[in-house]
Amino acid sequence: GVALLVRPEWVRRYTYTWLVLATGLLVAALLFGQEIRGARLWLRVGPVQLQPSELVRLALVAWLAGYLDRRRELVGGSPGVGVAAAVPYVAPVGFVGLAAL
Repeated sequence: GVALLVRPEWVRRYTYTWLVLATGLLVAALLFGQEIRGARLWLRVGPVQLQPSELVRLALVAWLAGYLDRRRELVGGSPGVGVAAAVPYVAPVGFVGLAAL
C-alpha cells in the first residue's frame, strides 16, 4: 500500500506525475471542495477529509529533489561549470518556489 509510494525509485521515476496529480487535487478542492470557515480547502472522500495543499507540498519537495538530482553537475557548481551557466537550470527551482508561496 503506502510503502510503495515512498520508495525512492518511485519518487524519482514519477516526479512529474506526482506533481500533476497533486495539482489536480488542488484544482478539485477549489471546484468541489467543502467550505469550512469561509475557505474551500478540503476534499471529502467518504469518511475521510484531506487538504490537497499538504500533498502539493510533498509533491513539490519530491519534484525539487528529482530536478536537482538530474541536474546535479550543472547546478552543483562542478569545476567546469560557471555560475552564469547554471542560472537557466536553477531558474525553474525559483519559479516553483515562487509558485509555492
